[in-house]
Amino acid sequence: MIAARKIAIELSEGNASNEQLINKVDKIVAKHGEHKPLSAAQKQTVIHFVKRQIQKRLSLDKVERLIIDADDKNLYFMWGKIKRHCAVGETIAWPTARAAREAHCSKTLIAAIMKQLVSLGAVTLIQVGKAGRNSGRAAIYRREL
Repeated sequence: MIAARKIAIELSEGNASNEQLINKVDKIVAKHGEHKPLSAAQKQTVIHFVKRQIQKRLSLDKVERLIIDADDKNLYFMWGKIKRHCAVGETIAWPTARAAREAHCSKTLIAAIMKQLVSLGAVTLIQVGKAGRNSGRAAIYRREL
């Protein structure tokens, strides 16, 4: 399924046609299904899965409009990075240092940005991170939209 998610990312960025999607699925089925070939029904399931993943990545909703209308470039950029790294419903370990590096902003702004994303309903805080370089516990978020 990881390979299917990767091709969904590629295809959603390239605005791919249905033919391109089927060709990509054929390639991963041939690559990963050498020992046990997939039946037609299983192949259709993979195609349907990839289509759902593409839809999840392309949907623009009320929360995203609120993020854009907030006129906060750091908030918008952080949301874009989170969308890039995980699909709807997936979790992501998002420590402050990584978030600051990804969004190219100060570490002190990260808490406020993530709190705003949580309040808008874009992400849900699953686990609160522990401060410190060697704490070993990063904040974990689940992307809701």
